[in-house]
Amino acid sequence: MSAPIIILVVLAFIAIDAATLFFVFRRLKEQATRNNANWKWLAERMGLQVEGGQQVYPTVNWLAFLTTPVVLSGQYRGHTMRLYVVWEGSGRSRTRHYIAQITGPNARGLRFECARPQGFFSRNRMKLAEVKTGNSAFDGACQTWSNDPAFLKVALLPELQNRVQELWKGRKSVAGFRLDGEALLYDCVEPELSDTLREDLVKAADILCELRGIAMFYNR
Repeated sequence: MSAPIIILVVLAFIAIDAATLFFVFRRLKEQATRNNANWKWLAERMGLQVEGGQQVYPTVNWLAFLTTPVVLSGQYRGHTMRLYVVWEGSGRSRTRHYIAQITGPNARGLRFECARPQGFFSRNRMKLAEVKTGNSAFDGACQTWSNDPAFLKVALLPELQNRVQELWKGRKSVAGFRLDGEALLYDCVEPELSDTLREDLVKAADILCELRGIAMFYNR
């Protein structure tokens, strides 16, 4: 193969790599723009303050997708609420957890999990007992565990069960509610903050407020 042909081949590979990087960066920038817009929507909808979201390199346009972590915080329906993202794993197995969290006293140490059956698992579950509400639709859609199963079976009223089922209707995400210590949270694994997820997070936040009421009653 002659030198000019080798040079052309090398230049062709460089052009392909450059084009690939251009489309990757553009896609990441578009995703970051959507995420930031939906964080802002959530903050306005829930009356929360926005922290973070600034560009790490504001003078470099093609790195606009690199932003500081966004956290929403404030009072929501009388509770201290935070929404944020946690990354787990690395490389291709890295997952993004969208968290809505209420923090409050839990002196008597009530613990529970209510999760979709698709893969959600906590190390603490091994210390909890399974809860069966007697509602076959709910028990089929949600795996529920607690350190006080008799109490939780009574506390999960049919209206609350229906709201949890409605939240997960048609969804395939790994997701669940969990109370451990003073942290009561909703954890949902998704690749980005889509329009659907932002609506789900509002519904989940309302359910968290109801679950917080259960914890408060337990600790009365």
